[in-house]
Amino acid sequence: VGLEDDFNSDCPVLIFLGAPGSGKGTQARRLVEMAGYKHISTGDILRSEIKSGTPLGLRVKEILDRGELVSDELMIELIKARCPFDKGLLYLFDGFPRTEDQTKSLVAVLEKAQLNYKVLHFEINADVLVERLEKRRVCGKCSEIYNLASRAPKREGICDDCGGALVHRADDKAEVIRDRIDVYNEQTVKVVEFFQETQLYYTIDASESAEKIFQQVSEIARSR
Repeated sequence: VGLEDDFNSDCPVLIFLGAPGSGKGTQARRLVEMAGYKHISTGDILRSEIKSGTPLGLRVKEILDRGELVSDELMIELIKARCPFDKGLLYLFDGFPRTEDQTKSLVAVLEKAQLNYKVLHFEINADVLVERLEKRRVCGKCSEIYNLASRAPKREGICDDCGGALVHRADDKAEVIRDRIDVYNEQTVKVVEFFQETQLYYTIDASESAEKIFQQVSEIARSR
């Protein structure tokens, strides 16, 4: 019996918190592949709604085009539109919620749907995170992620999977990374405090290897 057989509809909803580059996305993708989790990334949702041209998407585009942030109310509306919150599905929220109001709204929705949840906070030292992200490269074609230190491509600058060109994103430069970390910490301090008061909050040492982190994440995810 494989590890994936231990995942079923009784597993809790997972909420991943952590600064940009802390490894949430890597672990989320593995859970999607192994256990069929429905991956809820607010960035992906915003881009998808805009691309599909839905009424919600048009509202989002207008807001972003003005250089403004999407409100908590609209973000929750988008989440509800994308998630039926059926008990038969496994949900994984990646980087959401980011504010206290979003947190309270999401928890209320989950409780109304009688869905259990667990919060995994990926913690990592800022200096380690800067070093990691400066070495990150992303495929411009399929979005596969590489790291020149821990997971280098077989051919320099070329994606192993699709042959696309790897790029060093502008927001993966040291000064930008530190600004993003500061913004993240300011935004989410109340979210972390809210969940820390529950018995459903777990900290993950995000400086460990991806494999070791996944063992810990999957153990938490499969426990009742």
